[in-house]
Amino acid sequence: TGMAFSGVVLNSVSLSLEWMPTHMRALVGTFMGYCYTTGQFLLAGVAFAVPDWRRLQLMVSLPFFGFFLYSWWLTESARWLVMVGKSHQALRELQKVARINGKKEEGDKLDIETLRSHMEKEMTLSKTRHTAIDLVRTPVLRRISFCLCFVWFSTSFAYYGLAMDLQNFEVNIYVIQLIFGAVDIPAKLMSILTITYVGRRFT
Repeated sequence: TGMAFSGVVLNSVSLSLEWMPTHMRALVGTFMGYCYTTGQFLLAGVAFAVPDWRRLQLMVSLPFFGFFLYSWWLTESARWLVMVGKSHQALRELQKVARINGKKEEGDKLDIETLRSHMEKEMTLSKTRHTAIDLVRTPVLRRISFCLCFVWFSTSFAYYGLAMDLQNFEVNIYVIQLIFGAVDIPAKLMSILTITYVGRRFT
């Protein structure tokens, strides 16, 4: 489940945000986080109904297999398709999305040359080979890499430290699971407002 979950989350977030206009990305990205909140509520109910941990693990893992099968029909990243040499498929996907958004005429005006010209810089960068050493090669990247590692470690340590020790809160474990989910609602709402009106960074 852990391996599947990580792959599903990373791919779904990046793919969803790529197809969104810039001004909508904060809203869409944060609302996707409410899927976890919903999952917290559902998990409390399912765990109460299915106390055996093996059956519970099976029940919460099976949906990921369904998502895996469904993923074959999802629209691919147009940017990725161009960078791997599938420009014609990328063009079809963009025209399909244009039709869905009621912009059929704009989609019909797209052609391969226009697509490649807009992606020229990214196509050039995609041919450059990178390694993990590049993350610490320059002072700026070293600082960013260190900050990201520190922030992820700190938040994950605190979150999972609490989430995996619910039984020691001396409150009904199912109730505390619901509380954990409920805390997410105002927290994510605050993050939407902060990202929208303050921004991700000051520069």
